[in-house]
Amino acid sequence: MGGIFRSPKPAPPPDPVVEETLSRREKAAEKERGKEIRRSAASRRARRGGGSVLMDTSRQSGPQSSGTQSTLGPSVRNPRG
Repeated sequence: MGGIFRSPKPAPPPDPVVEETLSRREKAAEKERGKEIRRSAASRRARRGGGSVLMDTSRQSGPQSSGTQSTLGPSVRNPRG
């Protein structure tokens, strides 16, 4: 009956190996969270646009353009054929 009124014993300290393993897992999880944040930020940037400059019609044509052309390649047929 004496055990009813006594306070419980404190829990033993965790094993050092367990503590080390836990800290390693926490560090790995933190790195993974950082990678995931960077990945999602990159996908948001890609979705927003700005990367499709090649097909942009509003940009200035370079010196290779001599006029308006709606198709790719030369506008005349092959003279040798």
